Amino acid sequence: MKVGICDDERNMIKKVRKIVEESGLCDDELDIVEYNPESMFFDISENYFDCQILITDIYFGGSKWNDKAFDGVDMAGILNKKYPLCKIIFMSQYMVFAEKVYETDHIYFILKKNMEKFLPNALKKALITYREDAKDTILEFFSQGKKTFIKIRDIVSVEKNDRNIKILTNDESYDSIKTLKQFLDDITEEPIVRCNSSSLVNIRYIKKFSLNSLVLTNDKIYDIGETYKDDVKKSYLRWWKNRV
Repeated sequence: MKVGICDDERNMIKKVRKIVEESGLCDDELDIVEYNPESMFFDISENYFDCQILITDIYFGGSKWNDKAFDGVDMAGILNKKYPLCKIIFMSQYMVFAEKVYETDHIYFILKKNMEKFLPNALKKALITYREDAKDTILEFFSQGKKTFIKIRDIVSVEKNDRNIKILTNDESYDSIKTLKQFLDDITEEPIVRCNSSSLVNIRYIKKFSLNSLVLTNDKIYDIGETYKDDVKKSYLRWWKNRV
């Protein structure tokens, strides 16, 4: 397991490293990479980054990359897109950042003064979530006469398309000769639920949730049918309860 620690204070990196090493939660091949904000951003920009878990400060004291100021939340947003499997744990001295972290997909927010108490639990959640998400469950189906394979976790939504369905990921869409029910019957590992009579959505990609509609990370908006409101709400709450 490769764990990255990013902070602009060397003493904090050493403190976090000690907690991680003594937690006993990671495997025998634990590899810890220490970053300052600039080296972290360099590795992300140059595609050298390969940590499964990142523990990062939020405020970087005015650090800049290419003359543009950035903080830990900005960096996490980039990681969510480029390395979606990486699990992020935020740490900060200030509660003022607590709301800002929800702009990103993360595991935990910890005040630095409480690191010893809460970081081991955050690491445990990060490990469980990473191992679940790393399962490369593949969906096999025919699209336009060709056998197609995609990771189920990459499916953002599924839409009824006449008598067939259209499967959408962040990058592609695929037509498939299935019904929505047949598709749901094939899915067990991923939190994909029906939100109306003609659409399925993947809970992990919901960006905004309201009583009658939801917005996904690709900015597509789906209505929530009256019949499906309870199921969508319960699935959404259950998904995030296991990850916060």
